[in-house]
Formats: sequence, structure tokens, C-alpha cells
Amino acid sequence: MADNKLMYKDKPLSRLGNTIYYGDFSEKYIIIIDILEEKEADGKTVPSKLAIKLNQNCGQLSFKPVKKAERNSLYVALDLAEYWLKDALEMDP
Repeated sequence: MADNKLMYKDKPLSRLGNTIYYGDFSEKYIIIIDILEEKEADGKTVPSKLAIKLNQNCGQLSFKPVKKAERNSLYVALDLAEYWLKDALEMDP
């Protein structure tokens, strides 16, 4: 049976409650996106305020924040997250 994982630009994407994790936990950096506010749009609840954090992975689910920002759209937050993560992994593999 195939293991169906949600991916965004070749990196794993997972959600636990109001927290979205972007990146591979075995790599040196990972993105954590916290959903701060939600709103109704076309009968669905969508994030309207998100906090994005680039974190250094210290192991054992321990993270050290490196950069942070807030955005008002999940698309914009993921776009920034992908850029930060790619840049961090290229600069410090």
C-alpha cells in the first residue's frame, strides 16, 4: 500500500491542530506555521492570519527560531516558507 503524504514543492507538509509543519524533520531546518486567526469563506473555514517561523532543528522535537514573520494568506505564508527553507538548507546544509 502506498504511503500518501501531502507534499509542497517536494517537501512534506503536515498539520496538527492549528500548527502546520513544512519540511523534513531529518534536515537541519524546518518551518512551523501557526494559524492565529480563521475566517469563513464560501462556507469553509480558512486561515486569515498566520505566523511563520524558520527553525533550526535541534533534535528530539526541539527547535531554535531563526526567522519569523506574519502573513494574512496561507498561499503567501507557504510561498515565504518555501523560500526561507530552501535558502537555509542551501546556505547551511
